[in-house]
Amino acid sequence: SVKPLPQATSTESAESENAEKGKDAKNKLKNKLGGKLKGADADFVREATGFAIGGVPPAGHIEPLQTFLDEDLFQYSRVWAAAGTPHAVFPVKPQELLELCTAEAFDIKVS
Repeated sequence: SVKPLPQATSTESAESENAEKGKDAKNKLKNKLGGKLKGADADFVREATGFAIGGVPPAGHIEPLQTFLDEDLFQYSRVWAAAGTPHAVFPVKPQELLELCTAEAFDIKVS
């Protein structure tokens, strides 16, 4: 069996209340990756990162993650990232977040 490559994405639109925009954002990711995109369940997330869903920080994972950051986040001076638990976050500049999680920035957001 083929083990899926863990991937993390920081994007506003992929979880948008507007289902169509969320679907379009997921399609952008599929095109970028050249294949299927499937949501990870809680067991997979904990196995790949060592953290529970809702508290996965941008770094310090068990396995390296292929990570994407929506370019739209660079309009903010600061964003908030999970800090290892669902109840802890920390402020970070988008450029620092990009470097921290060795992410690739690209335009994920759907207007």
